[in-house]
Amino acid sequence: MNTIYLVGKITNMDSRFSKGGVPILNFGMADNKTAKKTGVKQFYNCVLFGKGAEILCNYAKKGDTVAVSGKCEWQNYLKDDETRTVLKVIVSDFELCGEKRTENQKPMEEKEPFPKTAETEEIDF
Repeated sequence: MNTIYLVGKITNMDSRFSKGGVPILNFGMADNKTAKKTGVKQFYNCVLFGKGAEILCNYAKKGDTVAVSGKCEWQNYLKDDETRTVLKVIVSDFELCGEKRTENQKPMEEKEPFPKTAETEEIDF
C-alpha cells in the first residue's frame, strides 16, 4: 500500500495548466512537528490536479495549514549534468485547517486567483 497522510504549512505554490488544459498545482509543505534535538523540519513536494488544484490555489496561501492524503512517487530529473531524485506526494484529497472564513470575508483578496484561459472554460470538472 502506498498511502501518505500529512498535516503541515504551505511553503510555496505554483499553478499552471497541462498541455491538455488540466489545472496543476505544485506546492511545498513543512510538517508541524519540529525535531526536538535538531530543530529541523521535514519538507515535502506535493502536486494536485484538476478542480482540487483550482480550489486550493484560490483559497489557500503560504503559511496556511493543510491536511493532505495521497501517494508517494519518486521522480528523477537532471540538474547540472547530474541525475537527482525527489520524492513527490501526489495529492488525492486535502482539507484546509485553521480558522474558518466569515460570510463577509472574501477568499484571498490579495492573491491572484488560478489563471483562466480559453481552454479552461471548456473543461468539465
